[in-house]
Amino acid sequence: MIKVGIIGCGLILPMHKKSLLNLEDVKITAICDIDESAAKRGAEGLDCNIYTDYKKMIDTEELDT
Repeated sequence: MIKVGIIGCGLILPMHKKSLLNLEDVKITAICDIDESAAKRGAEGLDCNIYTDYKKMIDTEELDT
């Protein structure tokens, strides 16, 4: 399983989520945005952690990409 973290929950996020969720061996493990409410919205429907600091996300999660 490839664990992915997404940084930024702007307008392109739905496209990234859709593309990643269509891949068999990929799991979105974390989502980050400086706006916590945007990160929470971006993580809806996913079983993932939410961050407002990308450095903390990278240091905390064991991401593959």
